[in-house]
Amino acid sequence: YFKLDVSEVLEWTKLKSTWGKSKLRLLLRKGRLKNIYKHWQSLTCHRCFTMLISNEILVADSDTHTLRIVKESLLQNGFVVHFAHSCELAMQLAIKNKPDLILSEINLVDMDGREFMRMVQKTPEISHLPFIFLTSRTLISDKIATLEAGADDYITKPFNENELIARIKAVLRRFNRSSISTLTK
Repeated sequence: YFKLDVSEVLEWTKLKSTWGKSKLRLLLRKGRLKNIYKHWQSLTCHRCFTMLISNEILVADSDTHTLRIVKESLLQNGFVVHFAHSCELAMQLAIKNKPDLILSEINLVDMDGREFMRMVQKTPEISHLPFIFLTSRTLISDKIATLEAGADDYITKPFNENELIARIKAVLRRFNRSSISTLTK
């Protein structure tokens, strides 16, 4: 066991809020932040380190059955998960936690999920977040309208858990690639 240095955690938290966790993670992997990487090598509490570098997903859905399935799948694949049953709560959590991705139903209790996506896109500190819809709406016209409105992906219910995880990882890869190219230019 190594000793967990609280100052390192605080430094990471400060950088995360400034640059965003996914951008920091990519810079660490690419060797751009070598002095900080040396600090992270000394982090011993694997669980704490995982919490610091894991992708965070905000799930907005009012269906408890879907939430349970999504939660289990995401946690088993190493994601940190935040849940909201309404757009209002989801917006608060998005601003507070700045997740790496939002996974939302279109049919939410208090608002249409696409309107929630537009609110996120208009909020400067979270406007860059990728957005995936996991929804019971299966019409092609809904899919097209949602993707044209700015969604990064559209998955219909019922869904395959492995496909859901694969699509989330694909969107995060695309988002991380575009983020790192912006940072290194």
